[in-house]
Amino acid sequence: MDMQELVKKHIKFTSQGDFIRSVKTLKARYNLSDSEAEAFANSNEMEHIKLMKSKFTHKQSSAKRQGIKFGFKNFEEFYYWYEAQGDRCHYCNTEFALLKKVFAKELLDSKKFNSTPHMERKDSNAGYSVDNCVLACSLCNNAKSDMTNDKNFKTYFGEAIGKFVADLYSGIITNK
Repeated sequence: MDMQELVKKHIKFTSQGDFIRSVKTLKARYNLSDSEAEAFANSNEMEHIKLMKSKFTHKQSSAKRQGIKFGFKNFEEFYYWYEAQGDRCHYCNTEFALLKKVFAKELLDSKKFNSTPHMERKDSNAGYSVDNCVLACSLCNNAKSDMTNDKNFKTYFGEAIGKFVADLYSGIITNK
């Protein structure tokens, strides 16, 4: 079984229950050889699935604590939604990899925020769902808050924030 097919099967399985990484369980569940089960258990793909499962359960419990509807049907739907978001902020179009470099160089310094993409609700009055969520950088997520709608924020502030980050990284401006 190729790695891509194994990933799809494991995401579907993980969506129905707990995250399992045991070589013995993987071998039995997917009819794998010892070496295939071992390779999958230790793969980057497995690490990525584990990270995504952690994001899913964290956001699900955070939404519940805050009384916000969590409309993703299961982990599988969340996983494929997240993967489809791409590698850029929905609002300022800045690559998350560039933000990581900006924070690593300490061009932006924050005790509260970092370069990790945020799951942002376009409409703050609606719950978390495929149609209402996007990935945003910490600058856009924090600035948008619940004061502006998705379209207005993207139109009037997104480009400016993207330029700010690009200019910081290229040394045109400083933030100290």
